[in-house]
Amino acid sequence: MDGLLIGIAVGVLSGVVVGVVAGLTVMACKHPKSYEKLYGALLIILLGALAGGTFWDLRNGVGYSRFVVIAVIIYFSFLRALPLFLARDKPVKGGDD
Repeated sequence: MDGLLIGIAVGVLSGVVVGVVAGLTVMACKHPKSYEKLYGALLIILLGALAGGTFWDLRNGVGYSRFVVIAVIIYFSFLRALPLFLARDKPVKGGDD
């Protein structure tokens, strides 16, 4: 029974994470100025997670969690630059919020 509950919890958590990442991706594409404001807070949170994950890995002798956090930081940084890659004939307006 415990395994079933753990499986359900992991499934729900995975769905929430995918939903948040998808929402942030859409926000970065549709509202780049708003994402630019949110990016600073995201970076602080992720750098804290990176530091915590590094200490956890060093304490337990495992080294995988920091690579996941680094991959997330790289992806969110890519989203920050996404309007430059998607720039078409029109420049992005300053008031896209």
